[in-house]
Amino acid sequence: MDGRRFDDMARALATPATRRSALRSLAAGAATLRGRGFDRAAAACVPMGAKCGRKDQCCESGKCVSNRCHCHPPCRDGDVCRRNNTCCPKSNVCRDPDNERKGTCCGPTQTCVKGACCEREQACHNPNSGDICCPDTKLCFDGKVCCEPCGGDCCAEQGVGYVCCKNTCQPPCPEGKTLNPETCTCDCAAGARAADAGATLCCPDGQEACGGQCITACDASLCETCDAATGSCTSTCGSGTCQTCANGTCVSACANGYTCCGGVNPGDPKACVCQGGQQCLANGRGGEVCCPFSPTGDVIGCGSGCCATSVGCADPVTSLCN
Repeated sequence: MDGRRFDDMARALATPATRRSALRSLAAGAATLRGRGFDRAAAACVPMGAKCGRKDQCCESGKCVSNRCHCHPPCRDGDVCRRNNTCCPKSNVCRDPDNERKGTCCGPTQTCVKGACCEREQACHNPNSGDICCPDTKLCFDGKVCCEPCGGDCCAEQGVGYVCCKNTCQPPCPEGKTLNPETCTCDCAAGARAADAGATLCCPDGQEACGGQCITACDASLCETCDAATGSCTSTCGSGTCQTCANGTCVSACANGYTCCGGVNPGDPKACVCQGGQQCLANGRGGEVCCPFSPTGDVIGCGSGCCATSVGCADPVTSLCN
Protein backbone atom coordinates (compact mmCIF):
# COMPACT_ATOMS: atom_id res chain seq x y z
CA MET A 1 0.00 0.00 0.00
CA ASP A 2 1.47 3.42 -0.96
CA GLY A 3 1.44 6.48 1.38
CA ARG A 4 -1.34 8.27 -0.46
CA ARG A 5 -3.85 5.41 -0.09
CA PHE A 6 -2.93 4.91 3.55
CA ASP A 7 -3.51 8.69 4.24
CA ASP A 8 -6.88 8.56 2.45
CA MET A 9 -8.03 5.62 4.57
CA ALA A 10 -6.84 7.34 7.78
CA ARG A 11 -8.69 10.57 6.92
CA ALA A 12 -11.84 8.68 6.18
CA LEU A 13 -11.70 7.02 9.57
CA ALA A 14 -10.95 10.37 11.32
CA THR A 15 -13.68 12.45 9.58
CA PRO A 16 -17.17 12.37 11.14
CA ALA A 17 -19.29 10.20 8.92
CA THR A 18 -22.07 7.79 9.01
CA ARG A 19 -21.42 4.23 10.22
CA ARG A 20 -22.19 2.91 6.74
CA SER A 21 -19.56 5.10 5.05
CA ALA A 22 -16.98 4.09 7.65
CA LEU A 23 -17.61 0.45 7.05
CA ARG A 24 -17.31 0.99 3.31
CA SER A 25 -13.94 2.56 3.86
CA LEU A 26 -12.73 -0.35 6.02
CA ALA A 27 -13.92 -2.89 3.45
CA ALA A 28 -12.09 -1.03 0.71
CA GLY A 29 -8.94 -1.04 2.81
CA ALA A 30 -9.21 -4.76 3.50
CA ALA A 31 -9.66 -5.46 -0.20
CA THR A 32 -6.54 -3.44 -0.85
CA LEU A 33 -4.61 -5.53 1.67
CA ARG A 34 -5.85 -8.76 0.10
CA GLY A 35 -4.91 -7.50 -3.31
CA ARG A 36 -1.41 -6.90 -2.03
CA GLY A 37 -1.15 -10.49 -0.66
CA PHE A 38 -1.33 -9.75 3.05
CA ASP A 39 -3.80 -12.66 3.68
CA ARG A 40 -1.49 -15.45 2.42
CA ALA A 41 -0.84 -16.76 5.91
CA ALA A 42 -4.55 -17.45 6.36
CA ALA A 43 -5.00 -19.20 2.97
CA ALA A 44 -5.94 -22.93 2.87
CA CYS A 45 -3.02 -25.40 2.43
CA VAL A 46 -2.34 -26.98 -0.95
CA PRO A 47 -3.14 -30.73 -1.20
CA MET A 48 -0.68 -33.29 -2.57
CA GLY A 49 -0.41 -33.21 -6.35
CA ALA A 50 -1.67 -29.63 -6.67
CA LYS A 51 0.41 -26.67 -7.80
CA CYS A 52 2.37 -24.79 -5.15
CA GLY A 53 4.59 -21.71 -5.00
CA ARG A 54 6.28 -21.98 -1.60
CA LYS A 55 7.65 -24.90 0.38
CA ASP A 56 5.34 -24.17 3.36
CA GLN A 57 2.11 -24.24 1.31
CA CYS A 58 1.63 -28.05 1.17
CA CYS A 59 -0.79 -29.75 3.55
CA GLU A 60 0.23 -32.39 6.10
CA SER A 61 3.95 -31.48 6.04
CA GLY A 62 4.19 -32.21 2.32
CA LYS A 63 7.01 -30.77 0.26
CA CYS A 64 6.78 -28.42 -2.74
CA VAL A 65 8.98 -29.80 -5.49
CA SER A 66 8.97 -28.41 -9.04
CA ASN A 67 5.84 -26.35 -8.20
CA ARG A 68 3.88 -29.46 -7.11
CA CYS A 69 3.12 -30.71 -3.60
CA HIS A 70 4.65 -34.16 -2.99
CA CYS A 71 4.61 -36.58 -0.07
CA HIS A 72 7.46 -36.16 2.37
CA PRO A 73 9.28 -38.46 2.87
CA PRO A 74 8.81 -39.53 -0.77
CA CYS A 75 6.82 -42.70 -1.67
CA ARG A 76 8.51 -45.80 -3.03
CA ASP A 77 8.67 -46.29 -6.77
CA GLY A 78 5.23 -47.25 -8.04
CA ASP A 79 3.37 -46.19 -4.89
CA VAL A 80 1.04 -43.18 -5.09
CA CYS A 81 1.12 -40.11 -2.86
CA ARG A 82 -2.25 -39.39 -1.26
CA ARG A 83 -3.68 -35.99 -0.36
CA ASN A 84 -3.06 -36.59 3.36
CA ASN A 85 0.70 -37.07 2.77
CA THR A 86 0.51 -40.88 3.02
CA CYS A 87 1.58 -43.37 0.38
CA CYS A 88 -0.77 -45.91 -1.22
CA PRO A 89 0.97 -49.18 -2.19
CA LYS A 90 0.98 -49.81 -5.92
CA SER A 91 -1.04 -53.03 -5.48
CA ASN A 92 -3.79 -51.11 -3.64
CA VAL A 93 -4.17 -48.26 -6.13
CA CYS A 94 -7.61 -48.26 -7.77
CA ARG A 95 -7.97 -45.85 -10.70
CA ASP A 96 -11.12 -44.69 -12.41
CA PRO A 97 -11.19 -46.45 -15.82
CA ASP A 98 -12.72 -43.31 -17.33
CA ASN A 99 -10.24 -40.89 -15.78
CA GLU A 100 -6.76 -42.12 -14.85
CA ARG A 101 -6.20 -38.97 -12.77
CA LYS A 102 -8.93 -40.06 -10.35
CA GLY A 103 -8.73 -43.00 -8.01
CA THR A 104 -8.68 -44.29 -4.47
CA CYS A 105 -6.57 -46.53 -2.23
CA CYS A 106 -8.10 -49.93 -1.39
CA GLY A 107 -7.69 -51.65 1.94
CA PRO A 108 -5.76 -54.93 2.52
CA THR A 109 -8.92 -57.08 2.15
CA GLN A 110 -10.13 -55.29 -0.98
CA THR A 111 -9.46 -55.35 -4.69
CA CYS A 112 -10.19 -52.87 -7.46
CA VAL A 113 -13.30 -53.46 -9.59
CA LYS A 114 -14.07 -50.89 -12.29
CA GLY A 115 -12.52 -48.03 -10.36
CA ALA A 116 -14.09 -48.86 -6.97
CA CYS A 117 -12.78 -50.85 -4.01
CA CYS A 118 -14.53 -54.20 -3.45
CA GLU A 119 -14.09 -56.86 -0.77
CA ARG A 120 -12.20 -59.79 -2.33
CA GLU A 121 -14.89 -62.33 -1.44
CA GLN A 122 -17.43 -60.20 -3.30
CA ALA A 123 -15.35 -59.64 -6.45
CA CYS A 124 -16.48 -61.74 -9.44
CA HIS A 125 -15.54 -62.08 -13.09
CA ASN A 126 -18.71 -62.59 -15.07
CA PRO A 127 -18.10 -64.01 -18.58
CA ASN A 128 -20.80 -61.73 -19.98
CA SER A 129 -20.48 -58.46 -18.07
CA GLY A 130 -16.82 -58.65 -17.00
CA ASP A 131 -15.63 -57.81 -13.49
CA ILE A 132 -18.39 -57.07 -10.99
CA CYS A 133 -18.64 -56.42 -7.26
CA CYS A 134 -21.44 -58.38 -5.62
CA PRO A 135 -23.88 -56.52 -3.35
CA ASP A 136 -23.16 -56.55 0.37
CA THR A 137 -25.68 -59.34 0.98
CA LYS A 138 -24.02 -61.67 -1.53
CA LEU A 139 -20.68 -63.37 -2.09
CA CYS A 140 -18.88 -64.47 -5.23
CA PHE A 141 -19.04 -68.23 -5.87
CA ASP A 142 -16.41 -69.95 -8.01
CA GLY A 143 -15.11 -66.55 -9.04
CA LYS A 144 -17.99 -65.76 -11.39
CA VAL A 145 -21.47 -65.92 -9.79
CA CYS A 146 -22.98 -63.62 -7.12
CA CYS A 147 -25.20 -65.58 -4.72
CA GLU A 148 -26.51 -65.57 -1.20
CA PRO A 149 -23.98 -67.36 1.04
CA CYS A 150 -24.77 -71.06 0.58
CA GLY A 151 -28.29 -70.34 -0.47
CA GLY A 152 -30.57 -70.10 -3.44
CA ASP A 153 -29.75 -71.82 -6.71
CA CYS A 154 -26.15 -70.65 -6.84
CA CYS A 155 -24.45 -74.06 -6.87
CA ALA A 156 -27.25 -75.63 -8.91
CA GLU A 157 -26.23 -73.32 -11.73
CA GLN A 158 -22.82 -75.01 -11.80
CA GLY A 159 -24.21 -78.45 -12.59
CA VAL A 160 -26.14 -81.42 -11.25
CA GLY A 161 -25.08 -82.49 -7.76
CA TYR A 162 -23.05 -79.37 -6.93
CA VAL A 163 -23.28 -78.33 -3.27
CA CYS A 164 -22.08 -75.36 -1.26
CA CYS A 165 -19.17 -75.76 1.16
CA LYS A 166 -17.64 -72.76 2.86
CA ASN A 167 -18.89 -70.35 0.20
CA THR A 168 -17.53 -72.49 -2.63
CA CYS A 169 -19.51 -74.72 -4.99
CA GLN A 170 -18.15 -78.26 -4.89
CA PRO A 171 -18.78 -80.93 -7.55
CA PRO A 172 -20.50 -84.17 -6.52
CA CYS A 173 -18.27 -86.74 -4.80
CA PRO A 174 -17.60 -90.06 -6.58
CA GLU A 175 -19.33 -93.23 -5.43
CA GLY A 176 -18.24 -94.37 -2.00
CA LYS A 177 -17.23 -90.89 -0.84
CA THR A 178 -18.95 -88.07 1.02
CA LEU A 179 -18.16 -84.36 1.28
CA ASN A 180 -16.25 -83.38 4.41
CA PRO A 181 -17.82 -80.08 5.60
CA GLU A 182 -14.64 -79.06 7.42
CA THR A 183 -12.15 -79.54 4.59
CA CYS A 184 -14.55 -79.41 1.60
CA THR A 185 -12.90 -82.56 0.23
CA CYS A 186 -14.43 -85.89 -0.75
CA ASP A 187 -13.52 -88.47 1.89
CA CYS A 188 -14.32 -92.16 2.15
CA ALA A 189 -17.80 -92.83 3.48
CA ALA A 190 -18.37 -94.35 6.91
CA GLY A 191 -17.25 -97.98 7.05
CA ALA A 192 -14.76 -97.56 4.22
CA ARG A 193 -11.10 -96.62 4.11
CA ALA A 194 -8.83 -94.93 1.60
CA ALA A 195 -7.27 -97.57 -0.62
CA ASP A 196 -4.29 -95.41 -1.57
CA ALA A 197 -2.46 -92.25 -0.58
CA GLY A 198 -4.46 -90.15 -3.01
CA ALA A 199 -7.75 -91.62 -1.77
CA THR A 200 -8.87 -92.19 -5.35
CA LEU A 201 -10.56 -95.45 -4.34
CA CYS A 202 -12.41 -96.35 -1.15
CA CYS A 203 -12.72 -100.00 -0.16
CA PRO A 204 -14.91 -101.55 2.57
CA ASP A 205 -13.22 -103.01 5.62
CA GLY A 206 -11.54 -106.32 4.80
CA GLN A 207 -10.80 -105.29 1.22
CA GLU A 208 -7.96 -103.50 -0.49
CA ALA A 209 -7.36 -101.83 -3.84
CA CYS A 210 -5.60 -103.99 -6.40
CA GLY A 211 -5.35 -103.17 -10.08
CA GLY A 212 -7.92 -100.38 -9.77
CA GLN A 213 -10.52 -102.48 -7.96
CA CYS A 214 -11.37 -103.59 -4.44
CA ILE A 215 -10.55 -107.25 -3.66
CA THR A 216 -10.41 -109.35 -0.52
CA ALA A 217 -7.28 -108.24 1.29
CA CYS A 218 -4.20 -110.32 0.45
CA ASP A 219 -2.96 -112.40 3.41
CA ALA A 220 0.64 -111.58 4.23
CA SER A 221 0.85 -114.63 6.50
CA LEU A 222 0.33 -116.74 3.36
CA CYS A 223 3.01 -114.75 1.49
CA GLU A 224 0.34 -113.11 -0.67
CA THR A 225 0.64 -109.76 -2.40
CA CYS A 226 -1.37 -107.75 -4.92
CA ASP A 227 -0.65 -108.35 -8.59
CA ALA A 228 -1.81 -105.10 -10.18
CA ALA A 229 -1.63 -106.60 -13.66
CA THR A 230 -4.28 -109.22 -12.86
CA GLY A 231 -6.09 -107.42 -10.03
CA SER A 232 -5.68 -110.43 -7.73
CA CYS A 233 -3.50 -111.79 -4.94
CA THR A 234 -0.42 -113.81 -5.89
CA SER A 235 2.29 -115.62 -3.94
CA THR A 236 5.56 -113.86 -3.25
CA CYS A 237 7.32 -117.23 -3.42
CA GLY A 238 8.68 -117.26 -6.96
CA SER A 239 7.53 -119.85 -9.48
CA GLY A 240 10.15 -122.52 -10.28
CA THR A 241 12.02 -121.94 -7.05
CA CYS A 242 10.62 -124.92 -5.13
CA GLN A 243 9.63 -122.58 -2.30
CA THR A 244 6.73 -122.69 0.07
CA CYS A 245 5.35 -120.18 2.60
CA ALA A 246 6.00 -120.64 6.31
CA ASN A 247 4.59 -117.98 8.67
CA GLY A 248 4.74 -115.30 6.03
CA THR A 249 8.25 -116.20 4.80
CA CYS A 250 9.21 -118.05 1.61
CA VAL A 251 11.45 -121.07 2.39
CA SER A 252 12.82 -123.93 0.28
CA ALA A 253 10.57 -127.00 0.05
CA CYS A 254 13.48 -129.30 -0.78
CA ALA A 255 14.91 -131.63 1.85
CA ASN A 256 18.44 -131.16 3.09
CA GLY A 257 20.96 -132.23 0.49
CA TYR A 258 18.65 -131.47 -2.42
CA THR A 259 18.38 -128.38 -4.57
CA CYS A 260 15.59 -127.16 -6.80
CA CYS A 261 15.89 -128.02 -10.46
CA GLY A 262 13.05 -127.49 -12.91
CA GLY A 263 10.52 -126.88 -10.18
CA VAL A 264 7.23 -125.46 -11.40
CA ASN A 265 4.99 -125.73 -8.38
CA PRO A 266 6.34 -124.85 -4.95
CA GLY A 267 7.05 -128.05 -3.02
CA ASP A 268 6.95 -130.34 -6.05
CA PRO A 269 9.08 -133.34 -4.86
CA LYS A 270 10.02 -134.20 -8.42
CA ALA A 271 11.79 -130.86 -8.71
CA CYS A 272 14.05 -131.43 -5.71
CA VAL A 273 16.33 -133.97 -7.44
CA CYS A 274 19.80 -132.49 -7.53
CA GLN A 275 21.82 -133.99 -4.67
CA GLY A 276 25.30 -133.14 -3.48
CA GLY A 277 27.88 -133.18 -6.28
CA GLN A 278 25.27 -132.29 -8.90
CA GLN A 279 24.31 -129.09 -10.68
CA CYS A 280 21.14 -128.00 -12.39
CA LEU A 281 21.62 -127.25 -16.10
CA ALA A 282 19.35 -126.26 -18.98
CA ASN A 283 18.32 -129.38 -20.90
CA GLY A 284 18.01 -127.80 -24.34
CA ARG A 285 14.24 -128.08 -24.57
CA GLY A 286 13.03 -125.43 -22.17
CA GLY A 287 13.58 -127.36 -18.95
CA GLU A 288 16.36 -128.26 -16.55
CA VAL A 289 18.24 -131.42 -15.65
CA CYS A 290 20.67 -132.48 -12.92
CA CYS A 291 24.21 -133.18 -14.18
CA PRO A 292 27.51 -133.92 -12.44
CA PHE A 293 29.10 -130.77 -11.13
CA SER A 294 31.99 -129.46 -13.23
CA PRO A 295 33.79 -126.31 -12.13
CA THR A 296 35.21 -125.89 -15.65
CA GLY A 297 31.88 -126.29 -17.43
CA ASP A 298 32.77 -129.58 -19.16
CA VAL A 299 29.17 -130.87 -18.93
CA ILE A 300 25.96 -129.69 -20.62
CA GLY A 301 22.35 -130.77 -20.28
CA CYS A 302 20.72 -132.76 -23.08
CA GLY A 303 17.07 -133.64 -22.66
CA SER A 304 16.83 -135.87 -19.63
CA GLY A 305 20.57 -136.62 -19.69
CA CYS A 306 23.95 -134.92 -19.83
CA CYS A 307 26.72 -134.75 -22.44
CA ALA A 308 30.34 -133.71 -22.39
CA THR A 309 30.81 -130.20 -23.68
CA SER A 310 33.45 -131.43 -26.10
CA VAL A 311 30.94 -133.86 -27.64
CA GLY A 312 27.77 -131.80 -27.54
CA CYS A 313 24.09 -132.72 -27.56
CA ALA A 314 22.81 -134.22 -30.79
CA ASP A 315 19.11 -134.45 -29.91
CA PRO A 316 17.65 -133.05 -26.65
CA VAL A 317 14.36 -134.81 -27.35
CA THR A 318 15.97 -138.25 -27.25
CA SER A 319 18.81 -137.13 -25.00
CA LEU A 320 21.33 -138.32 -27.61
CA CYS A 321 24.87 -137.02 -27.46
CA ASN A 322 27.02 -136.67 -30.56
